[in-house]
Amino acid sequence: MSGSLDNQPVWGQAGRSTGETNIDKQGGEKMAEFTTADFQNMLANNDLPGASKWLDNATQAKKYEGNTKWREDRERELLRAACDQGDQALAEKIIAGTNDYFSQNGRIKKYEYYFGPYDGRRVELTTAAEKTARPIKDSGSFKQALYSGRTEEAAAWLKKISAQGYYKTLTGEVFARWLTDRQNELEILNKQAT
Repeated sequence: MSGSLDNQPVWGQAGRSTGETNIDKQGGEKMAEFTTADFQNMLANNDLPGASKWLDNATQAKKYEGNTKWREDRERELLRAACDQGDQALAEKIIAGTNDYFSQNGRIKKYEYYFGPYDGRRVELTTAAEKTARPIKDSGSFKQALYSGRTEEAAAWLKKISAQGYYKTLTGEVFARWLTDRQNELEILNKQAT
């Protein structure tokens, strides 16, 4: 483990410091327990440098390894706090580190609302061959399929989801609203194509 966590507090439940550091009494390193509550506590206390460092370290922990949805959610919260507090450098760092075209585009809009034009790194849409190779498996890939002109494939996926009567954890009225929103997105793009 890198020395970046040396002598940093070990955070316990609900963001309370245990009073220990990552170096135990014998000089060996201990693994900090990263919880989302710690991160949100830092944001609530306007500790943006701490929250940013925590996020960088937490994503190295096995607990969050490969969980891009979790990281996207934390980055979105950190960007919101950075914009609210006027931390332009942190906002630029978050945007530059975003690898999803649609996520980055939304973050750039937020940045430009607060700080003006964004001149940093931008993610390009993938090529048509790469888009076709990616199966539709969730709302994000459904929208990407729509915007890349794969409306027939998107319609087939939506029909399958509609037939099963739920999407992930959405059921009942919430599922019906979600389904209506996706159908409206598909209909709008089909109208634009004609």
